[in-house]
Amino acid sequence: MVGSSVPDYMLVRWSASRSSAAHVSVSAAAGGGTKPYMRKMRLAGELRSAIEARRLVEDELGLAGAGEDTMLHTQLVVTELVTNAARHAHTPVEVTIATAVGRVRVEARDGSAATLRPHVDTSTRHRGLQLIEDLSDGWGVEAQDAGGKVVWCELPSRGIAR
Repeated sequence: MVGSSVPDYMLVRWSASRSSAAHVSVSAAAGGGTKPYMRKMRLAGELRSAIEARRLVEDELGLAGAGEDTMLHTQLVVTELVTNAARHAHTPVEVTIATAVGRVRVEARDGSAATLRPHVDTSTRHRGLQLIEDLSDGWGVEAQDAGGKVVWCELPSRGIAR
């Protein structure tokens, strides 16, 4: 999966915004076995949107039976991704949480094509990408044809059975 978007065989897609009702679409995938699950939420490009992103993680990973470490690590990285989008892209951000047995993938899609520049300037700021690197098995940035980018990371998980 490194360097690619979430696979197209995801079963459930969910999206919502503050101004509209939730929309759920379900599609069947060919084949048997356990398939990944995905939920998306579109958030305002504001710092307070990180709170909603953490709730999304809590809802999704709680239902999936994730362990405490998985929950906390995923909440930390989603907070960093959404905060970076709010601070630097100044556009709405679409957050995706995808779970599969033993894995959690987090994506933040924003409308800015600006590249990320990891740096450590102070003891309290500019450490987010380092945190994401430390907590995840991998992360990356993908430019989008329609403009913008997706910043993603994948974390190991314990307890997720879907």
